[in-house]
Amino acid sequence: MAEPNTIPGEESLIAPLELRELRRVFDYLCLYSEKKCIRSQDVTAILRRLGKNMSKGDINSLIWEADEKLDGTIDWDEFTLNFQRNIHDKSGLEPAGFYNLVQFLIYDQNNNGFVSIDETMKMLYARYGRETMEAKIGVLFGSAAQQEEGKEGGEIAFATYCDAVEQTQMKMFKASELGRSIEAKKKKDKLKK
Repeated sequence: MAEPNTIPGEESLIAPLELRELRRVFDYLCLYSEKKCIRSQDVTAILRRLGKNMSKGDINSLIWEADEKLDGTIDWDEFTLNFQRNIHDKSGLEPAGFYNLVQFLIYDQNNNGFVSIDETMKMLYARYGRETMEAKIGVLFGSAAQQEEGKEGGEIAFATYCDAVEQTQMKMFKASELGRSIEAKKKKDKLKK
């Protein structure tokens, strides 16, 4: 039986540990909302705390990525659906700005505004297993992953995290059928000139 406030069947799509962490982050993001939904001002406040200032239009674009009902807010169902779509995206085409924020907040277990290797390993291991987890750690943390530098095995800020995951998403897109097709067309057009 599904937990209250969950999408029926979502337990099979999201690991129990991730589901608990999603609930924690959702509750954290909509702490001041009477309707228990995430609003643009909630996203603005957390991004400022993470050292990233964005325009109102960019914040609204983040909300739009998950706002299936187009009411300007993100409820629990939209929140988990956005997460599911992104963790299962193999094309690199799924809008992932909001997901990247949520994933960062999941990894930031001690709410210090940084994610550490130690914090990140637990979630990545639950999702991917050891081999893929180590590769993902290397992508996010670079040389700090091998050197175990800094607090908790090395820490990165939100901006660094976003750069790493956006590069990974772009590589995934370029490796997809559509990405290869676009690259081939660019090369063909370049040869014509």
